[in-house]
Amino acid sequence: MFGLTKREQRWKAEQQAAEVLAGLAAVAIRGVADARIAEAQVDTNELSRLRGLYEELLFAVGNKYPGETRHQTALRYIQQAEAPRISAAQCEGPNVGIEPPLEK
Repeated sequence: MFGLTKREQRWKAEQQAAEVLAGLAAVAIRGVADARIAEAQVDTNELSRLRGLYEELLFAVGNKYPGETRHQTALRYIQQAEAPRISAAQCEGPNVGIEPPLEK
């Protein structure tokens, strides 16, 4: 039996190089995929935590107003609680009836 011709040797070397490159690409792709999966899991955990907090807020609303969702009622309650109150001193003078601007 004779050895491989130069052409066959070159073909075999190219096949081996292609296999090595394919293996390296698979490792790199898997590393990127694992990193993205980990990021997605962190995002999923954060969304679950926020959903729990939101549900807690919504269910703190004992009675929703007719025609409103619990979200709308909760928002209105918060806005009313955060709105500045008019003092007796503000009821007298040229600015009566003008609400002060809301701070952001």
